[in-house]
Amino acid sequence: HLEGGSIKTDGLTKIYQALKDCSTMTSLGLSGNPLSDEACKLIARIVDEVKLKELDLNNVGLTEVSTAIILEAVKRNRNLTKLRLSSNNLD
Repeated sequence: HLEGGSIKTDGLTKIYQALKDCSTMTSLGLSGNPLSDEACKLIARIVDEVKLKELDLNNVGLTEVSTAIILEAVKRNRNLTKLRLSSNNLD
């Protein structure tokens, strides 16, 4: 888990590159990292391509746009069983 850091889009690109060939990764925790819409596009790619079972995006500053990006990827993912989105001011 990479909570509470300052992961930027460049860092997420490196995480994506490392995870796309990883078959054992089942959980990704990014809570407390302010994520841009661009960063959420990378998270969506991770959700699409990595067999995650859990994704923690609590308190990452999701916008309406980034939430839609994430939810579209979640709809396509048959493995994800737990998605955490609290503290994002989603109405």
